[in-house]
Amino acid sequence: MARSAFSLGGLGSGFANNEDELRTLAHHGLSHSDQLIIDKSLKDWKEVEYEVVESVQWTFDHIGDPEDIRSDGELMHLADFMARRELDLVINLPMRGGSRRVSSFTTHGYRTRRLAVDYAVPLVTDVKCAKLLVQAMHLCGGVPVMKTHTDCMTSRNIIKLPGFIDVHVHVREPGATYKEDFASCTAAALAGGITMICAMPNTNPPVIDRASYDYASALAGVSARCDYALFMGASSSNFDTVSEVAPQAAALKMYLNQTFSTLTLDDMTIWQKHLQNWPKKMPVCAHAEREKTGAVILMASLLDRPIHICHVARKEEILIIKSAKERGLKVTCEVCPHHLFLSTSDIDDIGQGRAEVRPVLFSPEDQAELWKNIDIIDVFATDHAPHSVQEKNSEKPPPGFPGLETILPLLLNAVHEGRLTLEDLINKFHRNPRKIFNLPEQPNTYVEVDMDYEWTIPQAMEFSKSKWTPFAGMQV
Repeated sequence: MARSAFSLGGLGSGFANNEDELRTLAHHGLSHSDQLIIDKSLKDWKEVEYEVVESVQWTFDHIGDPEDIRSDGELMHLADFMARRELDLVINLPMRGGSRRVSSFTTHGYRTRRLAVDYAVPLVTDVKCAKLLVQAMHLCGGVPVMKTHTDCMTSRNIIKLPGFIDVHVHVREPGATYKEDFASCTAAALAGGITMICAMPNTNPPVIDRASYDYASALAGVSARCDYALFMGASSSNFDTVSEVAPQAAALKMYLNQTFSTLTLDDMTIWQKHLQNWPKKMPVCAHAEREKTGAVILMASLLDRPIHICHVARKEEILIIKSAKERGLKVTCEVCPHHLFLSTSDIDDIGQGRAEVRPVLFSPEDQAELWKNIDIIDVFATDHAPHSVQEKNSEKPPPGFPGLETILPLLLNAVHEGRLTLEDLINKFHRNPRKIFNLPEQPNTYVEVDMDYEWTIPQAMEFSKSKWTPFAGMQV
């Protein structure tokens, strides 16, 4: 039964035997009164409970208008119900189809959904979900029990991971901002799930003293979009002074092999002075290939200090590090995605010039040895080294690959294939970098990943200025 409230002579009242009749009766009743009193039945004069149903004014024309002073009995605006928390749930379905017109964002429906979001009123916008909710309430005999600690639920396999840390990034600022700068580099990092970067010192000018550190730090402070730390570079002449900046630096970087840098150290007596003078509680990182891997590990052990080996790429290097760890030496190491996922067999597809990188790409045998000894590797790092497409296509292409926006999808694909576990990923791309480099925690910082989403890596990534990638076309 439906009765019009406050109407004379029972106008708009009556009985309904089914849903269609009730709908017709409700429309008729609301034309005579602002409220309807609904009951299941008055049959046999049983004691009944009443539900009051109010009609809501759906027009938005005067919302927020200070001159909108309604008289008693005038219909309330939907916004007023929202603001007074008098609505427990809003079910409002968008227009069918995927099309959107400019006018669709000013319709009553859109504004209703917007109000529900603004006033934190639960909102259902999917017709299937609405039907399931109504059916669930019918089966439960009332309001279903809610999990108040659950903010939302989804059919997608979405997991929450910590913000990742990349300890090997070439930002190119100062000196070569056409390749990359702090704004574009940190944007690329965030797009790749990386929330902290450690910037390498081989810039122009290089970061080798207090003045150059302060200059780079000022540039980063203006433009960086995520957390960052700066490396100090070991030169042939700053071994007595560079340690003054150690408390502010991420680490000291020693270049022991030729690469894209003016900081290469050929004299082992200079190595020794840097290893002796840099504070032992602060990390020293070395670009040390082949025999120099063993040489710098041995020298560091003789001086009783830890050493971190960058971008391990060869079979012999990972086996040297494995042997050193087995003997209790204080050594850690990192590996880059291009040495895990690319080899000499991919050079023709990438292009001879574009495939230039340091350390170079090695054989599938070297690549397999890295995977075989994945437990020996402490850190995943990109060695993000961007150059312009024109430079990489030139007759003398500089070495380096961009990698910030592709490393996480590649590693997650390895998890999907069973080559890594999620615990491996978190340890080597978050916990270990923080521990080795004494980096601060990032509270309330995390990354959400849809583990079922498939993606083809495009020819160029969105945020890095280096508009190419060696991983283009890979399915992850």
